[in-house]
Amino acid sequence: MNKKILACDFSLTGCAFIYDDNNYKVKYKYFSSLKSDFKNENCCELYKEDTSVNKLDKIIKVFEKLLIDKELFILESPAYSSVNSNNEFKYGYGIMMFLARKHNVPYLLIPPISNKLYFTGNGKATKDDMIKKADDYNNIINIKEISKKHQEDISDCLSLYLLGKDYIKNYDYLVLSGENKHFNNLELNKQQVIAKLYNREDLVKKIIKLRKK
Repeated sequence: MNKKILACDFSLTGCAFIYDDNNYKVKYKYFSSLKSDFKNENCCELYKEDTSVNKLDKIIKVFEKLLIDKELFILESPAYSSVNSNNEFKYGYGIMMFLARKHNVPYLLIPPISNKLYFTGNGKATKDDMIKKADDYNNIINIKEISKKHQEDISDCLSLYLLGKDYIKNYDYLVLSGENKHFNNLELNKQQVIAKLYNREDLVKKIIKLRKK
């Protein structure tokens, strides 16, 4: 089951997207205020003088373009910090989920601890653990092309992207087996779907078990 996915690690200081283009080639974009990153064609520029509102506006404009024709949107749920505790950060999540519904794109909201568990096998993995694991997938994205500051954003996003692929790969089992009846309304094989919000650690654990078989 080949479906186009959009994955997002959302933050106003270092947002990252990994997605399938129309030819199912994996692409990425990330936001940075580092001038050294501006040389990277995949970098979207943020400036230190940008307000939180301006940053959110830039991110949402890119997001909505990338969302078109996608068949699954997967997003890490909020991990609030002093950096991400403002209203614009909270609004960002609401806007993304609203736009996913508007464009009939089903979405999954994954807890940070579950994302780490899926990628490294450790729900308490460090930033360096995630980056090191991402380096194993340099055939998909070369993590070393990205500044150290934003390697964590891309690593988290790469984990979400691969989790989305595994979810779609095992979709029939997860739904038709009846083990996850909560997902029966999420039919990825139809163009018109009703987006649902799921923040369930048990889904990720089931997918991890399927990977080990």
